[in-house]
Amino acid sequence: MLCTRKDEKVLMDALHCFLEPLQRTFSKTKNKSLLEARRPYVYKHDYWNLNKEKQVYVEVYPNQDAEGKYKFANEEVGWIFLPA
Repeated sequence: MLCTRKDEKVLMDALHCFLEPLQRTFSKTKNKSLLEARRPYVYKHDYWNLNKEKQVYVEVYPNQDAEGKYKFANEEVGWIFLPA
């Protein structure tokens, strides 16, 4: 499923609903030092969830940064869902 940049609220609402039965949630990061670790991309925020019990870490961040640079060439992709 492709989400545009404008789909942030819809995407995050769906992810929150998915995690709700597991009593989990996503956190929104605006911490400058954490976001600076993404250089050369400049993000205003991203989302993450860490489940230590299951050893699963997931991030959601925009494909296009605040300066207009795309992480992935497909400009139709608005958000990146990265399980790590």
